[in-house]
This record gives sequence, structure tokens and C-alpha cells, in this order.
Amino acid sequence: SLRSLEVAKPALVTYPTLLAGTVLDMFNVVDMTQGIGLVALVPGALFEFILPVWLIVRGFNVPDHD
Repeated sequence: SLRSLEVAKPALVTYPTLLAGTVLDMFNVVDMTQGIGLVALVPGALFEFILPVWLIVRGFNVPDHD
């Protein structure tokens, strides 16, 4: 549904950023523990903190069972 896509959109940005940072860290291009490497962690962290609050505030859409 459209509402589930609304939740998935931020994940389409945050997880590829995290994946790219992790791969670059594996090849010693960036250090994920400091500097620019931490920037790759910020979108994922924001998503993980904001999503539960958003779901609690907006509520879950549970379909009625007849």
C-alpha cells in the first residue's frame, strides 16, 4: 500500500549509505569510527530512532477482520 511505501522511502536512502560506508571501510578507504566515515552512519541512525517514534505517534493501521 501507499502507506508502507511511505515508511520504506527513507530506508532506500539510509541502508545503501550504510552499505557504501561499510564497503569503503573494508577496503580501508574510510574509517567508520571517525571523521567522514561517521557520516555514513548518521542517516541510518536517524531512521532507526525516528521510525519507532513515528509509528507510535501515527499508529499502526491494522485491518478489520470480518
